[in-house]
Amino acid sequence: TLTKNELVLDKELIWQVNDSSAGEILRVACLAAKIEGGQDAIDRAVTEALESFPESEGGGLEQLKGYKVTKFVPFNPVDKRTEAT
Repeated sequence: TLTKNELVLDKELIWQVNDSSAGEILRVACLAAKIEGGQDAIDRAVTEALESFPESEGGGLEQLKGYKVTKFVPFNPVDKRTEAT
């Protein structure tokens, strides 16, 4: 919100694709977010959402330990995207 200078993720706006649950989409978004070392407001909103949304099936960032990010490309304002593989 602009009045509180706070950014939060609205779970109603998570687009579900190809039978993926909102929790799965949120986990993938967290894998593409910068988790450590200088998160921006969007990364922080996504990672905090993983803690608080029932759809994320609990566990917060701990549930990401089963994944290994081998390559991280930070946000590019020209392409308007970030990538993690």
